[in-house]
Amino acid sequence: MPSATPVTVSSSATTLNPATQAALTSALLSANAIPRIQSALQQSLQESGWTHNLHSYVLKLLRDGECTTYEELMARVMAECRPGDAATDNKDKDKDSANGDGAVNGTSSKNGSGVDIKVPDRAVREGIRAVRKEIERVCDISFD
Repeated sequence: MPSATPVTVSSSATTLNPATQAALTSALLSANAIPRIQSALQQSLQESGWTHNLHSYVLKLLRDGECTTYEELMARVMAECRPGDAATDNKDKDKDSANGDGAVNGTSSKNGSGVDIKVPDRAVREGIRAVRKEIERVCDISFD
């Protein structure tokens, strides 16, 4: 159900001013769009196996004693989830070891656990699609 007064956004805007951002957030909340966006993203992450991989990685960090506080755990997980510079990653892989991975043979991640917790591109695309769909419901986008 779209809001009574759609938010107008210029297609040439690279950033939103605070008033427009607040209006957009309010419109998304009143249209109950946030739970739909969350649901779409959660489904995509589960389908890709990311939530299972994240759970396994967190358990390993805790069981091995590598992280003992919530703050340490979150910092470590966030560092592993963020995509790195592809050029730097490829350069580093070539020099780290014979198998092209800086870990033991047979593992597939930089964290050495064999668990890849980077958010999959497909999940990112699905999340963007869900956000765009909900924004289009509550916004009038003007083309300059």
